[in-house]
Amino acid sequence: MNVITDVKLVSPQELDAMSLDGFNTIEAVQEDGPVAEGDDVYRTIRLWSDRSASEMVSLEHPEKGESIRVLQINVPDIADKEEIERLKKEVSSRLAHS
Repeated sequence: MNVITDVKLVSPQELDAMSLDGFNTIEAVQEDGPVAEGDDVYRTIRLWSDRSASEMVSLEHPEKGESIRVLQINVPDIADKEEIERLKKEVSSRLAHS
């Protein structure tokens, strides 16, 4: 089974100055955290991943598990579709040129 071993939380400004190499999944996350008090909804949006969501939780081959590194980018409003689309494009562009 895959296990998340590292989650790094950064601001959009910190993202500009860092390498994206080594991360398996990159997500946008609400600035006040992925889970609001009294809320049971995990508020993240996947911007990029090197595997599908089903592969992330697959129990098909438990002996073949991997360590997963996740980069989360703080955004003021997870519902801001324009900002999410901008981040997706930026991440994709940077990964295409790395």
